[in-house]
Amino acid sequence: GNNSTYYGVVKVPESMLYRISKTAHDLGWQLGFHAIGDAAIIETVNVFERVLRENPRSDHRHYITHFGVLPPDSILEKIADLGIVVSQQPNFTYFNVAYQVAGLEGRRLATNNPSKSLLRHGIRMSYGSDDLPHGPLLGIWSAVTRRGIDGKVYAAEEGVTVEEAIKAYTMGSAYQNFDEERVGSVEPGKAADFVVLSDDILNLVDWASFAPHVRYRESVRRGYVILDVTPERAVASWYHFERIDIDEGSSSFLWSVCVRKGPSHPD
Repeated sequence: GNNSTYYGVVKVPESMLYRISKTAHDLGWQLGFHAIGDAAIIETVNVFERVLRENPRSDHRHYITHFGVLPPDSILEKIADLGIVVSQQPNFTYFNVAYQVAGLEGRRLATNNPSKSLLRHGIRMSYGSDDLPHGPLLGIWSAVTRRGIDGKVYAAEEGVTVEEAIKAYTMGSAYQNFDEERVGSVEPGKAADFVVLSDDILNLVDWASFAPHVRYRESVRRGYVILDVTPERAVASWYHFERIDIDEGSSSFLWSVCVRKGPSHPD
């Protein structure tokens, strides 16, 4: 980074991480580790590779949270081959600029919080907010535009499409939680959880400028309207959206919801 003598802090040595992972993996648990820097990501992937080689499990869904610095392609290939999920927070691209600038420079800074590289390698990805008060509409906007709070665009080639961002917030999160048979999309047999938005975000003419003005109109959970949302009352942090087709003449657009419990949402 800007301080060339500082490389971050190793919280858990690789030998200890292996012992913990080996025990939990052999018990059949799903493992999820926070790894931000590329060195931490490489260490985590190597440990996952070791425990999976020693005791293969086809549907483990182990995951890495954050994934802030892009590792080498060889590591991305391992992640895809091992079936590791990456759980990211696209809102960090917008709000964490000062933190990233302080610790990174050059290509590492430009490609911080990467997404498109993961998708190009066939890696399963989920989006969330890390419990910050940033709703998925902001996250989708950030994932697509790669624009920081300083107004700069960071590695536009790491930006995803609107559809890809929506899928990460919905189907991706449901898959990571072994919950894709219940939520993540609106279809027969799944929870009738969705919201109504003021605009069709898949067809905005000027996404970067107009998307921040999109509003939530209604929230439906299990088929019941639980919140008639006005712009002032919108609580975006707990909703994950995916488009579904209603009918060609509909003037509203429904989006499925992968609901997380939180202080602003009922149990």
